[in-house]
Amino acid sequence: MRPEGLKRLRRWRDGDEFDHRQLIDAWVDRRSGEVPSDRLFVKRVRDRREVAVLLLVDVSRSTANRVPGSDASVLDIEKEAIVILCEALSVLGDDFAAAGFSGSGRWGWTISVSRSSLNRFRTPCAGGSEP
Repeated sequence: MRPEGLKRLRRWRDGDEFDHRQLIDAWVDRRSGEVPSDRLFVKRVRDRREVAVLLLVDVSRSTANRVPGSDASVLDIEKEAIVILCEALSVLGDDFAAAGFSGSGRWGWTISVSRSSLNRFRTPCAGGSEP
């Protein structure tokens, strides 16, 4: 059985183990008078990206302000950016979550998770409440 997420690459000069097919080919080449290849190893490399992204977005009242030179609000532009980033991460197969925060000072803040593919990583937030 091959471990999930690992890919076997053949014909390397150094690696994790000998490539038995290449050893036989090298032996045959040597017996026939040819110069055998020095690429006799198999290398195992990760085939899966291990990336997780948390996008934390300001959704406080101040984001209702219009962006100078545009009819869009700061929040409208934030929403477009969230959609584009989450779509790209989804296509790549990366885990991601988008969370919004708002507050009224240093200690008066709230966070809410709006979209998550990180369910296996969910842990209680500050104060012990679930995200």
